[in-house]
Amino acid sequence: MPPTVSEITIETQLTESQRIERSKDKKSLRYQKLIEGVRCKEVKVIERQNLILREMPDPKILAEEMLAAVMANNTEFPESKSTRDEIIRGLLFEKLVVIENDLFDLSKTGESDESSEEVYDDKLLVEFAHNAKRFGYDLGQFNGDIDFVREHAKGNISELFGVGDAKFSSLLNEHCYKQFKNFRRGLEKVANFLNHRTDTSEHGLPGFGVGGRQIEIADLNHFRQFLILSRNVKMNLGNIAEFIQKKTQGDEKNPGLNPEDFVKFEEMFIAGKIEIRNSVFSQDEVNNIKYEVMRRINSREEYHDE
Repeated sequence: MPPTVSEITIETQLTESQRIERSKDKKSLRYQKLIEGVRCKEVKVIERQNLILREMPDPKILAEEMLAAVMANNTEFPESKSTRDEIIRGLLFEKLVVIENDLFDLSKTGESDESSEEVYDDKLLVEFAHNAKRFGYDLGQFNGDIDFVREHAKGNISELFGVGDAKFSSLLNEHCYKQFKNFRRGLEKVANFLNHRTDTSEHGLPGFGVGGRQIEIADLNHFRQFLILSRNVKMNLGNIAEFIQKKTQGDEKNPGLNPEDFVKFEEMFIAGKIEIRNSVFSQDEVNNIKYEVMRRINSREEYHDE
């Protein structure tokens, strides 16, 4: 339905910042409608979700982003056995978690971040850790599948003290174990590489390298790792063993852990080396948004096939 004359008049009288806020409110309402059938009834959860959904891209743009991400994933990981549906669902959850962490510091159990000037998330560093080749560098084999990092700024030194990984599935398999086992070591490799480069600006990484911001990784006793799960996954230190996949339970697509690694992974949680956090979004809510993304992608492909 086209806008009425009164709506057009109101729109022209708004300032730029007011138009942006109005647009965000409209986007949030569109996403709220997608999840209303499965949505949590808790007021605090709903309020937080609404704020996060305001920062999401328009559904049409989101679908384009997800399709591009799937194509990039298939190019970078041609041996991947994940379906398009699984990839989009995981990427969508990660996107929601990243926004949630921006608004509510998940390293502080989701409460509002009152020290945002001192503690921050370096998205450029996260992107580089994901895939250095996109910046024209080659770091060799490093699985930097992280969704956010937490840093302290100390002059021209950034101390990276935390890393978060969003996981839509509640299954903790061999891949997940290896990620958390190697995150700190991999980030040390990233820091050492960037700190000694003199050409970072030419590769789309301004501010890093020699003469710029230096990255330091917190020592083992102070380095924190966060596993972010959907709201409905009730994982805790008392039942963590129920979520870790044994070797006998795994398959080629999702290999489980041998007895020795099973114990080591469980001990990482018990010792506080991995901290569990829950997003405000449930698996059903994420899936409902994913259905709309898939509908738009499929419609677009059908149009191009005609």
